[in-house]
Amino acid sequence: MLTHHPRPPMEMEGGTTFHFLEATPADALATARAAAGGQDVRIGGRVTFTRRAVSST
Repeated sequence: MLTHHPRPPMEMEGGTTFHFLEATPADALATARAAAGGQDVRIGGRVTFTRRAVSST
């Protein structure tokens, strides 16, 4: 998750962990893809952010 305020990862029941990054959308997407190891990466957020993230690929 992109954030303006770094914070520790948040682990949810069921095994999902949210990691918080201070980064550009392109850098965050690259980090997510690397962490996913070939599995799906989902992008969510406002339209402006989503368009910026997708256009950075």
